[in-house]
Amino acid sequence: MAEAEETKQPASETVDNLSDKALRLWTTVVVFAVLAVFGLPLWWSTTTVYRAPLPMERINQLSSVKISVRVHLELLCDDYTLTKKSQLKADLDDILNKGSRTGPVIEYTTSAAPQPDWFASAVNAGQNLSDALESGGSSAAASASALDKIQYGIVLQHYVDGSVGSPTLRIGSHQFALVLYDKAGDLKDVTKSIGKLVENILLQYSLAQNAYKTAAGETVSQKKKEAANNNLMSVPSAAGYRLAFTLINSDPDNVRVDWDMRQASRRYLQPFLAHFSAVANFTVDSQILHYISSDIEPSRHAIGAYQLRQDQLAHMINPLESALGSQTSNFTTLHFIVYIPNKKQMPLQILNQDGSVSSSNAFLVHRWGSVLIHNVDDTTDGSGESPGQTPRSSHQLSDSQLSAIMATFTHHLKQLLGVSQLSDRQTSRLSVTASSSLPVTQWELNNLLLCRIMEQVARSRATLQALVKLLDDVTNMVIADHIQYEVLKAVDLIDGCLSQLSQGSLHSAYSLSRNALVASEKAFFDPSMLSLLYFPEESKYAIYVPLFIPMAVPVMASVVQSVKLFKQLRQAKSQAKLKSE
Repeated sequence: MAEAEETKQPASETVDNLSDKALRLWTTVVVFAVLAVFGLPLWWSTTTVYRAPLPMERINQLSSVKISVRVHLELLCDDYTLTKKSQLKADLDDILNKGSRTGPVIEYTTSAAPQPDWFASAVNAGQNLSDALESGGSSAAASASALDKIQYGIVLQHYVDGSVGSPTLRIGSHQFALVLYDKAGDLKDVTKSIGKLVENILLQYSLAQNAYKTAAGETVSQKKKEAANNNLMSVPSAAGYRLAFTLINSDPDNVRVDWDMRQASRRYLQPFLAHFSAVANFTVDSQILHYISSDIEPSRHAIGAYQLRQDQLAHMINPLESALGSQTSNFTTLHFIVYIPNKKQMPLQILNQDGSVSSSNAFLVHRWGSVLIHNVDDTTDGSGESPGQTPRSSHQLSDSQLSAIMATFTHHLKQLLGVSQLSDRQTSRLSVTASSSLPVTQWELNNLLLCRIMEQVARSRATLQALVKLLDDVTNMVIADHIQYEVLKAVDLIDGCLSQLSQGSLHSAYSLSRNALVASEKAFFDPSMLSLLYFPEESKYAIYVPLFIPMAVPVMASVVQSVKLFKQLRQAKSQAKLKSE
């Protein structure tokens, strides 16, 4: 009996021993479970990159959204065409709205009405019709522009001087054009002339379509060379432009030149820029630099003048640009340089492609600015010079000289902004009678705004879609709430812009498209998105593996030992039970 009790004692001690060890190991397992249940989710939530949801579907659908521009044409008929207005409207609708086009589409609506009183009175009084188109059209266009609608008036008038033949077109400064026709001719010739006038000259659909395709990165037809050249010359749309005017005197030892740029800006530049206030904001800077030379050797002409060929002009920019300095500005900078050549090289002339002397003596640099070479008169003023010193030529740019210089610069600025001038399209049957006091006609300004809208919508769409692709490729990139706000804002502004265009509200659509471009680029270039851009997934493993493996090995070993001890404990208990029986 005593021996049986002795044999039971070791089994009991073994079970108690294993129970104590299992308790300690299971305590480790419980800690590990707590870490797995609570610690891992907490670690995951604190280390997960925050990505606010973006309207991916709406952004992807922007590529398939139809862009339509509503344009209203009002035919202002004389007595003869008023009786045939239904036929005129039907024929004009067929011409303007025929066929289908890719990209932006202009949808025309037409109406017919009698001639306005101001024009009918001019006809009855035998006044000049072009003058009547300017004076009467000015007040009429002012009331029309207040409606913020793209609408134009086409005045129809038969020849009153006995002329015959094809219709003659006259374009004014405002939203009116005059079509003179032969009553004995076919009215279809009149509607064809109106169709060509509106679609190819006044609205210039090809320019707007090309601006859209170029900004969107689509292929542009080789047939549209004029539109392509216009886009290459003009600067991209921006919220504002900094106009930097610089007077460069290459030989101040012999020539002393000064200008009153403040007065010239107030008198000639500011009235010009006021007409483009709806397009962008402008700031004007000016400076005078000395001892800067073009480093180009001009050729000497037989008449004693020095001349620069067209192929030499490009080499003139680099030494001048390097000396202009840089100023911090959020606006796109356009440079306008008045270059005073060395006295030994005066007069310095620029030759055209055909070898003739340039009348403006200036050249345009695409998307950069303009350079004008000004030759000063050889008049000397020895005042202020030391005895024995060579007297210098003293020259103050006069008001008439500044007027000519600013006229050249404003003409180049129009080209840099992308204004397609109607005066370049004059033919024997088409004449532009725009007032010389207006730097830009309403037709030209509307064309510019339409092209800028197309460019800004295409750039906004491309920027948003590039952002979506980038975020899909880089899954650990942060998308903060303010980025989500800018993206939603840009998408809403694009939708609003397209809605305004479909209603014919040009200025409202332009404002919305410009804000959409700003919002989309603000989201794309936000600094917070770049914090994890160059942090690949492999870097996470390189950081976390050395951290977690030393912690995980003991815990996992404890789990394995706990399982083994649990099995041993069960076996020990079963054996003890059998022995007790």
